[in-house]
Amino acid sequence: MEGECVNGSGKMEMESKSIYEGSFTGGNREGLGKLNYPNQDEFEGSFLNDSKNGLGIYHYKNGQKFEGQYVNDVRNGAGKYIYSEKEIFEGNYSEGIRDGEGSYVYPNGDRFEGFYKDGKRNGPGKYIFKDKNVLEGNWKDNLLEGKATIKNPRGGLIMEGYWKNNEYLGINSPDSGEF
Repeated sequence: MEGECVNGSGKMEMESKSIYEGSFTGGNREGLGKLNYPNQDEFEGSFLNDSKNGLGIYHYKNGQKFEGQYVNDVRNGAGKYIYSEKEIFEGNYSEGIRDGEGSYVYPNGDRFEGFYKDGKRNGPGKYIFKDKNVLEGNWKDNLLEGKATIKNPRGGLIMEGYWKNNEYLGINSPDSGEF
């Protein structure tokens, strides 16, 4: 323990062998601080009631990084997860997983913009290919479901029809009996 770790600024080794350096109030981590983990991960940001709360940046040993909101040590609210220079998710988190509106950029240049639930694409969205063609439809558990269209960058129709479990069924609705 170094400094004033009750009410003030200091440095303290936690039971987990993590090292916290920052502000303390009543012996708890409160305010801005930096937490270095034994596995070489690092968090820098806001603490409240001895937990990550508010805005923070978590640097993973493998080079990945999360920038965003925390509530009681869990990603919650707006955030940006950088997997690599070319792979990034930016959107909403709930209880540590992607939930709500978000955008995911893939390493090959493709991009998905839409809704997530339980960490997966769920609901309406657009998958924008690197060549700027746009697939617009609904997803369920990461799979394209129902009516969808693919358009070129100028908005011209390339293909439309119905999908189930990411498989194209044809132009007619599966409910029409015309298969």
